[in-house]
Amino acid sequence: MLAASACALASCGDDAEGHSKNSIVGVWKCVDINGDSAILTIKSDHTGSIKITVDTSRATVTLTEYFNWNISDDADANHWFEVIHTSGDTWFEYNNMYILAGNTLKMGDLIYTRQ
Repeated sequence: MLAASACALASCGDDAEGHSKNSIVGVWKCVDINGDSAILTIKSDHTGSIKITVDTSRATVTLTEYFNWNISDDADANHWFEVIHTSGDTWFEYNNMYILAGNTLKMGDLIYTRQ
């Protein structure tokens, strides 16, 4: 289950057309090496959700979280995706660097593709 959570939100960077707070708006999907998946929905009104599906020994578990988000830049021009939990199955907060390149969103070692 932790692998799917990692698939959910862990991020770094910039797209070729330039950084925009709305450039990450959309629906993104990540599937980890175990086959667990995460669907990340990022809305332009700075709300979003993540739906994590985990197959724990053939008993599939799905968790959904809702959050507010923001983007900030640090002194090194890295872009940070900040998430604050609002409701759902568990409590979480994230502050992760991301790299956006075309239709891929890299978060740590995981890659989300635009849906």
